[in-house]
Amino acid sequence: MPDERVDRASCTLDEFGEAADEVDRLRVLAAAAHGGRDDPAIATRLAAAVAGLRESERTSAALLLARRDVDLSRAQPADRTVIVRALSVHLRRRASVGRAALLEEVAKLAPLLRALNEGDELTRTATAIRAVTTDWHW
Repeated sequence: MPDERVDRASCTLDEFGEAADEVDRLRVLAAAAHGGRDDPAIATRLAAAVAGLRESERTSAALLLARRDVDLSRAQPADRTVIVRALSVHLRRRASVGRAALLEEVAKLAPLLRALNEGDELTRTATAIRAVTTDWHW
């Protein structure tokens, strides 16, 4: 069953380039993320797919991967950087709503933020938060 899921996720990702619009691309990503969330090769392809999206689509796609618990720890560094930037955009928007909303969103995104950074868990979380908030002015 897991191999079948991974095969299905891989085939789904093969269709990614043919997706007509943002909604279709998010559907393909969601299906692939569900099928291959625990497979490093699929996760790497998912990260590359998100990184290759237009800037306007990246935030939604990065959040989709976060909410599907996709392990992006083995994604290419350049892809991770693009995804961190997309998450930064999202967190900036949440920060305008207030500190409580921002912290709630950071808690939801913590697993993905940790996977995108290196080091022990506490250091990774702090580094991730710092990475997305470094150039903010409070």
